[in-house]
Amino acid sequence: FTNCKRFNYYGAAQTFTAPSDLPIGSTFTVEVWGAGGGGVVSTTYPGGGAGGYVKSTVTIQSPNEVFNVVVGERGEARDTASGYGGGGAGGPSLTLTNNAGSSGGGLSGLFAGSGTTTPVVIAGGGGGASWGINTDSVGGGGGGVGSGGQGTNAVTSGRAGTLLGGGAAATGTAQCTVTSTAGTQYQGGRGCGTLVANTEGGGGGGGGWYGGGGGNHQTSTSGVQNGGGGGGSGYI
Repeated sequence: FTNCKRFNYYGAAQTFTAPSDLPIGSTFTVEVWGAGGGGVVSTTYPGGGAGGYVKSTVTIQSPNEVFNVVVGERGEARDTASGYGGGGAGGPSLTLTNNAGSSGGGLSGLFAGSGTTTPVVIAGGGGGASWGINTDSVGGGGGGVGSGGQGTNAVTSGRAGTLLGGGAAATGTAQCTVTSTAGTQYQGGRGCGTLVANTEGGGGGGGGWYGGGGGNHQTSTSGVQNGGGGGGSGYI
């Protein structure tokens, strides 16, 4: 590559100003990777969903045009906080280290101007995992040019964000005192969990153009399996 500029994760918005040798109508190439969803503290069970990838050509609209750069925060195991870039929180447990859900990965993207009102390109974050999940309930991967990924079981795992809206939360939420939530624009949903018993908390949804939904939890008496969060969608 020539004249290449790389942006790493710093937990805050960054700025790219087009140099003077890029006049109106000229182009540059941008590659964007969404952050992966948090995994589990085990090699036995599926991990979080991978972040999405997108490559696009951007046309300069004004002299020294300013772009806002968001580099999403990776999801973490047993993490009940939302991350930078909209990764959804994992579902809680009475004891955090007793397999609370993992957070979703944040979106990464380029936006025209100083805020996030005008997206240019977005790669979605992956959905967070949940301890002991089955293969039909994995955290979904983030989207590149469209919808994110999702597990095949809608009862246990969150649905993917799409180009039109956030992914739905898992529907099997028995005994959730902290309910799972759907994804919204730029934000992944929260995983289901409870603060009154130890639980295998649901995974958080990945951030994206629209975030993925949060996954279900499981307790010793809930009768429903736990699941990961849906992946966030991309935008181009």
